[in-house]
Amino acid sequence: MSDERRDDEAVGQALGRAVGSQTVRETPYAASRLAHRIDRPAGRGWTYALPMAAALALFVAMGAFFATRGPQGGVATPNASVAPSASGTAPAATAPAAGTATPSQATPRPVLVYFGRDGLPPVAGVVSAAGGPSTGRPEDSIGTRLSALFNARASEVPPGAINAAALPSGGTTSISVNRIDGDLATVEIGITGGWPARGATQSQALLQQLVYTITEEPGIRRAMIKDQGKQTATIDQLVIDKPLSREDVFGYASVGSRDPVRGFGDRAGTKRTVTTSYSVDTVAPGLARFEIAFDPRRLPNELHPDWDVSVTANPETFDPAGGKWKLTIQLYNVTDAKGVGEETVGRTPLRSIKTNYGVGGTPLVYVLALDDLRPWRTALTPTGLVIDIGGHPQSISGRNAVHSPQPNETVGRTIQLTGVASAFEANVQFRVRDAQGRIVASGFTTATNCCEPGGTFTGSIQVPASVPAGRITLEVFQGSPRDGSDLAVIAVPLTLR
Repeated sequence: MSDERRDDEAVGQALGRAVGSQTVRETPYAASRLAHRIDRPAGRGWTYALPMAAALALFVAMGAFFATRGPQGGVATPNASVAPSASGTAPAATAPAAGTATPSQATPRPVLVYFGRDGLPPVAGVVSAAGGPSTGRPEDSIGTRLSALFNARASEVPPGAINAAALPSGGTTSISVNRIDGDLATVEIGITGGWPARGATQSQALLQQLVYTITEEPGIRRAMIKDQGKQTATIDQLVIDKPLSREDVFGYASVGSRDPVRGFGDRAGTKRTVTTSYSVDTVAPGLARFEIAFDPRRLPNELHPDWDVSVTANPETFDPAGGKWKLTIQLYNVTDAKGVGEETVGRTPLRSIKTNYGVGGTPLVYVLALDDLRPWRTALTPTGLVIDIGGHPQSISGRNAVHSPQPNETVGRTIQLTGVASAFEANVQFRVRDAQGRIVASGFTTATNCCEPGGTFTGSIQVPASVPAGRITLEVFQGSPRDGSDLAVIAVPLTLR
């Protein structure tokens, strides 16, 4: 190294120490001399090194000054841009101001849970669940839903339903999804002060809510519920000691048939147009009705279109939002007035209705996504096909159902009767018993179709004035074609005013 080079470095170091020892003034960088362009004369390296050293020292001193000073009086200061370091590592992240949300903080999100109804299956409702973004783990999703159920606000409970899982003020829960084995989820629940439900009605409603909410997770069809640290659970006097599915707790005496029902209509006639409609809890509580109306311009003696109805489990791996079961209706040689597509219903038990066509335009296919496999029945009418799913559990026997009056309803002396029946020769019989069990009135009506697929019926029965007001029982049934004995008896308790 030449003597001139060593002299330049020595002078530069001395000047740097001198500048670093001076008090720094709050002079904006843009107004300082260090921001001015410095010409570099040829062959004079020391004229470049000296100002650069001074600039470096001044930058360090100003940084130390502002770091010790900090923001003043709570006023936000703009973030200073930070140049990348020589190593290429990113600068440290600036901490957020007090009170601002960070991505790690819990934010409410809507989840689907179930609420109880007296004497009826539970119904779905959307509530706000505390928690961050879903992890995608089924164990976490089930835990989030259960926590949301226990902490649901009263305003989030659907009309006509109750939340038997509602915690008392100050109550807390401990929820642990121990494991998932195939379609079975095992859950331990601990609640301060014990389960909130009391009595048989509330206990049953709570059990229904828990099983339906746990099995809302795609792929989960059974729930094993345990008290924390135990092998079983006891809700008041209701003991849970085995895995349960929705069909184990929904309140019906039987599940819906998985055997197909087939029509015997026309496949070769003139192609006709159909229209559809649906209702939930309108014809009867707990009942979803899907109606297919045939073209009203058809000839009086013309056959119905050919059709069939079947039920299968929904493969939730491919359709996680499509409910637990699929009821499929196929009609041949028809078109739908509304065309193909999917309509979201979202009212228990009917999730959605999909309309499509098979290969070559036939058959016309409707797929009803269902929450559970409650009893269902078909009825052929002069104008179309009716599919009824569910109804009041106390008003169903096999393929027969009474839609009105409803159990425990108060009625006058003229009782109007409606329902669906699959009866021999379409003969539907009914009678009224007084509080002592004596038959005080009887009659019959004819359904719109006999046997399978069944038909709808209406009727009227008059209760004599001699029968005192109070409890009575309406019985609807069909006679056996073999010996005339009563079959499929439905007993509906009523109050006569």
